[in-house]
Amino acid sequence: MVNKIESAALNSEIQIVAFMVGGEVFGVFINSVKEIIKPTKIMPVPKAPVFIEGVINLRGEVIPVVDLRNRFEFKKKGDIYSERIIIVSFERKKMGLYVDKVLEVFVQKTPNLLKIPSTLKSEETVYINALFTYKGELGILLKLEDLLTSKEKLALNKIKIGAYNDKKN
Repeated sequence: MVNKIESAALNSEIQIVAFMVGGEVFGVFINSVKEIIKPTKIMPVPKAPVFIEGVINLRGEVIPVVDLRNRFEFKKKGDIYSERIIIVSFERKKMGLYVDKVLEVFVQKTPNLLKIPSTLKSEETVYINALFTYKGELGILLKLEDLLTSKEKLALNKIKIGAYNDKKN
């Protein structure tokens, strides 16, 4: 029985939304992406963590936007006309990821995903789910639930950013 499960996993495929940040390739699982929008007016939030660009109003829903260039300490690269905000959902919350350019959605066979070497594993790299290859380049598959530390999530909750907090209905 274990062999059947392992062989099924070996033959499975996943869909990844690939994008560029600071000249590097990153990706997220397609099932966590709600939509991709052109940048809109972002309202800064006082005392928010430095990588939080601010919040946007998306059809009446207030969504925090994380600038991945700041998050990963990359310099701004790219064409402003290519920039996008990827609206993702995880842990029943929505967040925007500000990226330089969205490349495409592509299919990756799970056996082709690469584990991060143990020498690179640290508190600062917990957001890395796996490595993948996109058109010959190595990319980082993000683990959205670990993109923000527990402390950073608490800081956002204290700011009371509406869409980031669980809705109380």
